[in-house]
Amino acid sequence: MSRATESLIAAVDAIDPEGKAANDEVSAEVTDLVPWIDALALTLAAGLRVGAAGLGTPAGEPEVMDADELAVFLGVDRKTVYDYAGRGEIPHRRLGKRLLFSRSAIVEWLGARVIA
Repeated sequence: MSRATESLIAAVDAIDPEGKAANDEVSAEVTDLVPWIDALALTLAAGLRVGAAGLGTPAGEPEVMDADELAVFLGVDRKTVYDYAGRGEIPHRRLGKRLLFSRSAIVEWLGARVIA
């Protein structure tokens, strides 16, 4: 178990040692969520580092996608993928007449768009 996960478990136990709170319910005695939030942030950061290292590709999912696969992945029309690639807005490589997209590069590109 990671240090961040242990910190999160310890913080949750400190907030609700008897485990009475369910889901997002928090007991009335809780006045300081800072340790819990810090532990959650550490856990999320660890997950982001794993994804950035290229280890986050789900099993069975290809790292390289064509335009049709990317359209499904993004939930957009195939034409939208070609439009963005044609304008150079989305990271891609051309192999002959085919456009290829790296899943990790797309995820990174999306993250940059959300943060900016």
